[in-house]
Amino acid sequence: MLNDLDRSDGSAGLLVAAGASPAVFIAPVIGALAPDFNMLIAARLVQGAGGAGLINLALVLIADNWDGLERTRLIGRNSAVLTTALALLPSVSGVVAEVTSCGSRSPSASWHSRWPQSAWSCCQTFAPGPQPPSATSCGGRPRGVVALRLLLTASSFFIAVAAFGLAAAPTLAMVLVAMLLYGFGDGSLIPALQDVATSIPGADQRASVLGAWVVAVRAGQTIGPLGAALLFATYSTEVAMVVGAGIFVAVGLLFLFGPVDDAATAGRPATVDR
Repeated sequence: MLNDLDRSDGSAGLLVAAGASPAVFIAPVIGALAPDFNMLIAARLVQGAGGAGLINLALVLIADNWDGLERTRLIGRNSAVLTTALALLPSVSGVVAEVTSCGSRSPSASWHSRWPQSAWSCCQTFAPGPQPPSATSCGGRPRGVVALRLLLTASSFFIAVAAFGLAAAPTLAMVLVAMLLYGFGDGSLIPALQDVATSIPGADQRASVLGAWVVAVRAGQTIGPLGAALLFATYSTEVAMVVGAGIFVAVGLLFLFGPVDDAATAGRPATVDR
């Protein structure tokens, strides 16, 4: 498309951001002004569609412009920025809601506080092209020094241990420790899987493969809470946590004994044995 329009590769980020920005920025306005719950849900769906496209295409841009460990570092940095925003902005949202609604929990205020996160996500897509190593050297280090099989397995087991810890935690301090362990496992697992997903397909198929990968992940993130809620209601919180831990133990064993290429950290694209 850029060749047809006689534009350089540096315009790719602008094109991607322009396509997703209307849903990302206008949907919060609609949500803030929504007269009823149904309109609020519809605005959320529109915002989710825009955000999903932005995140997917940002990964495609990274994969198309960087190779090997440089790509791994940038995928790690991309995930770190998004995760940091998800961790910090709910607090900002709460403060804005309190200030703008005189102490009441106003959903409209929280919608406005999502704009910085959306803007930051857009900014990630403006990379004009490959940069020198010094500009991309702070992310993805575990993936660069640890074999892929070990990283995926350890990350899954960290999440499993965290879930067991949450089920048995006697104090709030132990809950916080378990949540930190979960965050470390999840923060290592997702970028590593994204790296693999961008490495296997060719450039002409990368966008569709990443799209399918994200659909599968989001489907799990949608079904998982529903299943957990059913276990909460039927049994207890502890049972739900133990079941979740067991699932991640199984996932870790799959990575440990499955067809994963251990040599994928040698600076070449990651692969999965056929």
